[in-house]
Amino acid sequence: MTASLRTLLRIVFTLAVAVGPWRLAAPQAAHSSLTRARRPSIVVTGSVVDSLTNLPLHGVTLIITGPPGVARQRVSDQAGRFRFDSILPGSYVISTAHRLLDTTRVTFRVAASDSVFITLATRGRVAAPLLSSGRRAQIAALDSARTRWLSLRPAAYRFHVRDECFCFPGPPGSTTEVRGNVVTLLGTDGVRHLVTPDSSKAYDIGGLFDFMTKVVIDDRMELKGVEYDATYGYPRKFTTESSLIVTDTWVHYFIEDFQVVAPRAP
Repeated sequence: MTASLRTLLRIVFTLAVAVGPWRLAAPQAAHSSLTRARRPSIVVTGSVVDSLTNLPLHGVTLIITGPPGVARQRVSDQAGRFRFDSILPGSYVISTAHRLLDTTRVTFRVAASDSVFITLATRGRVAAPLLSSGRRAQIAALDSARTRWLSLRPAAYRFHVRDECFCFPGPPGSTTEVRGNVVTLLGTDGVRHLVTPDSSKAYDIGGLFDFMTKVVIDDRMELKGVEYDATYGYPRKFTTESSLIVTDTWVHYFIEDFQVVAPRAP
């Protein structure tokens, strides 16, 4: 049995009497692997996961090629799983195909009555994508709103950020900025947070614009539902999807209770 994967991916071979139920553990780094078991007929099953978080990836095309004339495809389901039935004995290569992911391959051999469970671990590709016309329009809208904000930004202001998601609690709830510097970060629990250069960049209006731009230019992610304030141009609400192939990664952001503490100097 041989194995081949791209650089930084490795295969762990495990011999087992039977394949138990597949359960997703706490997020951690994942590696491609193969488990062999004896069954009445040859079946190849498996899962596609993110190599850093171990989260399942759905909508990934799996291509299995082997003896002459054998080339079949499946698409991973919402849990990242796939299955090939009635496989003939021989050597095979199974690979992933998705426009947002690096290609991952595993080479293996099965004999009569063998079955294998394969975990394919992959990550998003490195090359920067060409922006679609829709995303270019989003960038133009972002730039226009950012220009309006910079031209009208008050000398001091405060606002509250509320988010909704299937995730851990978000950033501090309230931000106060004076003359371009964040002076207060107040959590939703009422606890003051230390203001550092990093936190200042993350939680002011300019930081929100930077975050939204980062999402738009990465086509593995998505920005939608954006509304800008008609007066100052800051984003009033928006939604992000941090992955288009992992379920429930959306976050709704609401910028509320915006108050001008000190007007812009003439």
